[in-house]
Amino acid sequence: MSDDDRLRVILGEEPEWPPVDFAGFIQRARRARTARIAFFATVVLLAAAGVGVAAVRLRGPVKSVTVQPPHPAATVYSNACVSTQLMLAPHEGVSEATGQHTAVFVVTNSSDAGCYLDGYPKVRLLDGARRVLPFSYRDHGDQMLTSARPRRVQLPPGGHAFFAVNKYRCDLGDKGTAATIEVTPPGDSTSVSVTLARGSGAETLSYCGAGDSGSLIDLSPIVATPDAVLSVSGQTPASPTPSHVPKETRPSPSSSLTTVVATDSDNGGTIVLRPGQKLKVVLSSTYWQFQDSSDRAVLRLDGQPQYAPRSTDPSGASCVPGQGCGTATAIFRAISAGQATVTATRNACGEALRCTGSQGSYMLNVIVRS
Repeated sequence: MSDDDRLRVILGEEPEWPPVDFAGFIQRARRARTARIAFFATVVLLAAAGVGVAAVRLRGPVKSVTVQPPHPAATVYSNACVSTQLMLAPHEGVSEATGQHTAVFVVTNSSDAGCYLDGYPKVRLLDGARRVLPFSYRDHGDQMLTSARPRRVQLPPGGHAFFAVNKYRCDLGDKGTAATIEVTPPGDSTSVSVTLARGSGAETLSYCGAGDSGSLIDLSPIVATPDAVLSVSGQTPASPTPSHVPKETRPSPSSSLTTVVATDSDNGGTIVLRPGQKLKVVLSSTYWQFQDSSDRAVLRLDGQPQYAPRSTDPSGASCVPGQGCGTATAIFRAISAGQATVTATRNACGEALRCTGSQGSYMLNVIVRS
């Protein structure tokens, strides 16, 4: 306030206030508001487009805004899996209800391309002479298996999916026992098969005869985890033993390598060969008995298995008679492109010691690629 204005106040007169530009003030406020609205709209559009905007500072009460980019979506494959892409194997570890015979299987994408499985598999069980056992099948949950509707399972290279079969026991005796299972993926017309080796948990799938309730097999849909094949009221799967946890596929060996060696640690795994290469399987017990491969047109036993008894076990401790110390070795030759399974079984796991669970079975999946 100037001295003249103070004098006017003392004399009781009205001081001369400077004019106020109300119209200009309102225009400036509107421009500031418009700028803030435009800024926030830009941030929202950038976030919707997946662009990260980090630590953007404003001249107002809002200090910073951080918009995180969205998480990348899981890969979705457009092609359904076909049998030539898949490897089939038993997956042990179901605690069954009384009278129920349940077998869980793992399906592995052994190809280099991702695909999906959606629905129920088509299944056929064959006996040891490869005769079809006349079971009846239904896509249906039961006491053990889930009744959930199928959901699409994405299967990247090396990925796994699962399904299960269940039946009731044969109270009047069995009329045949399944030795092989053939599985056709949903939407495909060809199948993939695997031998049901002893100790796999699937060798109890016996045919009970026409009209017997034990000759009806229920199927689960194909699911992403082994737990999901079971019903809510069914028993939960036991923790799978290390030999039946799906393992990564060994990469294709160099064509210059004439022999590929597999050992006990490869049980349940997959090995890739080229035609003409040999597979040498060395197991650490003389009690192991090898079978020829599941498909001799793909992989064939080359000569007789060889046994090398030893006086000490792998730790160096002395062996007593009957302990089975030593090795059993079998050599297989890759013949042509395809898939086959190598299996071995044993009843004794030491001196007067019978094998239990998966201790008595060995299974190796083999893919031969040209």
